[in-house]
This record gives sequence, C-alpha cells and structure tokens, in this order.
Amino acid sequence: MICAFLFCSPKFFPNGCLKLTTTFVLPIWNLFYFVRYLSESSEVRDSWITKCADLAVQSQDESLIESLIWTLRSNLSNYKQLSD
Repeated sequence: MICAFLFCSPKFFPNGCLKLTTTFVLPIWNLFYFVRYLSESSEVRDSWITKCADLAVQSQDESLIESLIWTLRSNLSNYKQLSD
C-alpha cells in the first residue's frame, strides 16, 4: 500500500502535505530511495523531480537539495533554478 502512495504523482497531494514538520521527509526519502532509480523517461520521475526542485528553491532545504543532486547527477544543469 505504501509503495503505491510513493509512486503517485505529487500533483495529487494538497499543497501542505509534502512538508512534514520542518523538513521535507517524504520527498527526500522518495527521491533518494525510489525516484532516482526510475527510468529517465518516466513521467512519475519527472513530476517528482519538478515538484521537489520547486520546493527546494522555495525552502532552501539542504537535505532536499542534496537528494536532488544525487538524483539528477549529470542532468543537474537542466534545472538552472537549483544552481542560482
């Protein structure tokens, strides 16, 4: 049941749902353990990365940024907003 939840597109979550306490636990955990292993052509992967990149820019959360770096690796240059 939880696996189905983790692979849902982030657009199905209410705005405040992805933020738990002071850090973004669900997006960080999901990025690091699942999303980064999905095919680069996966729509679910793209949705999660886009949403997490937006959250990282807004929050400047270091753990979320680090998870994005590990997930994107050589594709990091496609997300200019993360390097600003």
